[in-house]
Amino acid sequence: MLIALEGSDGVGKTTAVKMLGNKFDIKIFSDNVRHGLLGTMYTRDMFVAGNQCNLDLTSFSYDLDFLADRWVLSSYVYDTIRGIKKDKYNQIFELCIKANSLIIVLDIDATIARDRVIKRDGSPRRKLEEMYLIRATFFQAIKLWKKLGGKIIVLNASEKLLNEKLINVTRNALLDF
Repeated sequence: MLIALEGSDGVGKTTAVKMLGNKFDIKIFSDNVRHGLLGTMYTRDMFVAGNQCNLDLTSFSYDLDFLADRWVLSSYVYDTIRGIKKDKYNQIFELCIKANSLIIVLDIDATIARDRVIKRDGSPRRKLEEMYLIRATFFQAIKLWKKLGGKIIVLNASEKLLNEKLINVTRNALLDF
């Protein structure tokens, strides 16, 4: 099973994935990837989808449990913002849903996320307006994922008990699958 943590820059995905990976001794794929369909998507061995998106819809599965820091929602979001056609996303989302996956979206106000990025990187990577657009586009992707029957949980990344909630959600997901 794949458990993917999604959300905009600065919400704490990498920190959360590392914590969950250590807690449950699960393989981690972190966000050292380019965003979007032209970038990386994850399968059992990871593959580059490429612009043609030649996916084998019959054999896509996860034989091992692992955590991912960013996944298909990020691809949808960043492709949408760049104006890249999203016509393949219904097919990609359906494929990923069938492959036994859960998405946990960490959400936080865009100004807080931007401030966290400045603290981490020393400067903002994006303007505040772009951060708000990214956050709004994540909610479009969440809506599509839910419409197609995908498992998804949205958590407020500024909650004091976030780590406990993440541990409980992850534990339950691993037990259910």
